Amino acid sequence: MMVTSRNLVAIFGLCSVSILFVFIIVVLQGEGLVIEQIVRASQRLTKKEDTVKENKIVAIPTKWEKFISASEVRRIKQGNEFIPTNDPVLIEYIRKQIAGPSEEPLFLFNPEQEIDQSQVGQSKRVDEILHHKTRGFYVECGAAAGERDSNTLFFDGARNWTGLLIEPDPEAYDSMLRRNRHAYSINSCLSPDNQTKMMLFEVAGERGGLANQDRAGPGGKGAANSAIQCFPIDAVLRALDVKHIDYFSLDVEGLEVAILKTFPWGTVTVDVWTVEFRTFKDSKMHPGLTRERYDAIKEVFDATGLYEVNGTLPAAVPGGIPSMGGLDVVYIRKGFV
Repeated sequence: MMVTSRNLVAIFGLCSVSILFVFIIVVLQGEGLVIEQIVRASQRLTKKEDTVKENKIVAIPTKWEKFISASEVRRIKQGNEFIPTNDPVLIEYIRKQIAGPSEEPLFLFNPEQEIDQSQVGQSKRVDEILHHKTRGFYVECGAAAGERDSNTLFFDGARNWTGLLIEPDPEAYDSMLRRNRHAYSINSCLSPDNQTKMMLFEVAGERGGLANQDRAGPGGKGAANSAIQCFPIDAVLRALDVKHIDYFSLDVEGLEVAILKTFPWGTVTVDVWTVEFRTFKDSKMHPGLTRERYDAIKEVFDATGLYEVNGTLPAAVPGGIPSMGGLDVVYIRKGFV
């Protein structure tokens, strides 16, 4: 049988179609295997992700891992358990609440006033004791708005100091920030029992103070209560790594003695203290309670063995007891004198 050229073309075409068909089948089978592998891999990944989600609800990016968890924040705020003042989470939490010093010039609401606006001459007395020292460090607890009656404003403006301003009243604190004080600041109160907790604060301007406490100040009628975070003074100072303070002004309307008892006397030195001791009852100054608080403050300082009294401000009435007419008592560290 003779094979014509036409038959050869037909046979060649049929073979090509058969080969192509076989190739397509092989490719489809291969793709099926690939698809099956992809599906299986996806199932394994999904299962792995589900396992991760069971162990960790939210995967926090590595760069964000330094956030303090909600559980830790709740533990700090509630204060139901004692948290050591050197607890690293507590210290980091406090550090995040502190505002840094302003880099702008002081902005005073009453620029015509003298830079020394301390209530009864605290700045002048301390400046004399410290021999007009420059570049010192202060702490003022009860800093109010940072201008009127401020015991530390003078050192910002005239002696190039920095420091720490502690003020629990949120309105006063916001006003303080507008003054561009050259100091760290925190909107909190100091804990009277060395325990981190939330406490009620009577918002009453300069007469504000912790509610339901033995108030030394006259208080404010109809003052609104606000929940304020309170920290131990030791933890606050640790947050700034403070080991030495040139001047500490303590004016917290009645809790001075309690706070002094929690102070870390063994790890932080203070050269000069001014502590308010004048006491009110029913909005009137009470001589008997004033003397009791003066004596209680003296007892704390005497117990440290580190200080000697430098009188009161204003000065005591001639021939009278130290507390008569006084507002603050001044203490100086013995090693400094």
